[in-house]
Order: sequence, then structure tokens, then C-alpha cells
Amino acid sequence: MCKECGCPAHGSSQVKFFVKGIGENARDAEKSLRGMPGVYFISINNIDGLTTVFYAPSRTTFNDIKIKLAEHGIEALA
Repeated sequence: MCKECGCPAHGSSQVKFFVKGIGENARDAEKSLRGMPGVYFISINNIDGLTTVFYAPSRTTFNDIKIKLAEHGIEALA
């Protein structure tokens, strides 16, 4: 277990990237992504757009994450 966020450290990946188009929709996007299979943690910084995601690549892909963000009007810049 990860000491920082509680995600399963074994078999998970961490990705950090910037997003644009954030606003009040960021919290809704975080909630929606946390509901995806294999997503253990997500944080979107409303100030600079830095986004951190811990996820299981065997259950969800980075492309799936980008698509889910786009559904909330947020563009991943990675």
C-alpha cells in the first residue's frame, strides 16, 4: 500500500501531466475518474493544472483517463 494515498503500490503506475480547461468541473472529473476500474487516486491542481493519477494499467489505460477528462471539458496535455 502506498503511504501517500493508500493505492496498491504493486502493479500500479503513477502518471503526472498538465491539463487545461479546468474550473469548477475539476472536482466532478476527479470523482468520475475515481469511479473507473483500476483508478486508485487522482488529484487535479486548480491553480496550475498539474494532475496526478495512480492507476492499474491492466485495468484502465492512460487513453481511457484522457477520454474521461475530455468528457468534463478538460484536455490532458500529455
